Amino acid sequence: MILGRRPFAWLVLTLTLGLPAAALADPAALWAALRDPVLRPVDQFRLRQGWAEPRTPDGAIGAAALWVQGKAKAFYLDEQRRGTDFFLQPSLALGETAGLAPGISTIDFGFSQMGPDGSFSHIPDVTHATEFFLEGAARALLLLDAAHSPLAPATGARWRPQLSKLADWFLRPEIAEGHPDRDLHPFTHRYYARAAGLAEAAVVLGRPDLARAADHYAREGVARQRADGVNPERGGFDIGYQVAGLLYAEYYAFLCADPQLKQSVAAMSGRALDFLGTRTDAGGAVAAEGSTRVGKEKDREGVTKKINYAAYAQVLVLGSKLTGRPEFEATAITVMQTQVEGHAP
Repeated sequence: MILGRRPFAWLVLTLTLGLPAAALADPAALWAALRDPVLRPVDQFRLRQGWAEPRTPDGAIGAAALWVQGKAKAFYLDEQRRGTDFFLQPSLALGETAGLAPGISTIDFGFSQMGPDGSFSHIPDVTHATEFFLEGAARALLLLDAAHSPLAPATGARWRPQLSKLADWFLRPEIAEGHPDRDLHPFTHRYYARAAGLAEAAVVLGRPDLARAADHYAREGVARQRADGVNPERGGFDIGYQVAGLLYAEYYAFLCADPQLKQSVAAMSGRALDFLGTRTDAGGAVAAEGSTRVGKEKDREGVTKKINYAAYAQVLVLGSKLTGRPEFEATAITVMQTQVEGHAP
């Protein structure tokens, strides 16, 4: 059987027939990497992004806030991961507290839309939306725990049962693998989003079965990389999603308890960053020409997708730590100085 073509058959065996469970990783290394002072400009930029986002008092953000306000036709659950990206993670890394409450309320709002069985069947683009919300919520709880935040115990007591239900629901065959040619195969970054989210959930829930499912998606992602370092998106190269996929892959790698697989993901990251380096000039600007999605598609709020330089700087720093290659961090510093610091969200 070729696992890349029938991944859910493998997951069923893992989750229901009692195959040996993967070990659970210690999140300390990921937490230490994310609060490295070199990333301070990235965290400050993301907080500015968060405060600039449209939000509602009950926690909806971005396009989801527009839906609550009656300005959009659909609720996009994946928007709620911004509570982690724009508030919780940067606030915890910087040792600030003002962004913690809005970050938590943003994840709370996402969970408030969930059915009692963990389902989100009523939302559009359900597979894409749930895999990204799962990752954002799991990472939020992992970081609150790792930072020993005083908000972690109460938040964890509220979120853990919901997160466990969501993970189980997402891994149902009709959700995770119902339409793989539409929802998964064209998008390498989604393999890594699943790997990261399931690994993070495994740690905070104490569920080795989820870690094993995460390992599977990571292996599938690595196998998709081209010889030139490109992780394909819609059949070609895309600068934005090369970065997005690397970010999730690196989150996963820090949590991977399998040394061989961790090294495989780290090597993939090095090759992918080398390719990005061929498109990055001495001033830290990246050439997006030839991308399959950036500059062509629009996001949930109708804005044309563009290069996320804060994310690029972060993947360079994390990639430097995973590969032991200091030149990646040097490039990150240039990118932050020229493309992130002082720039409006």
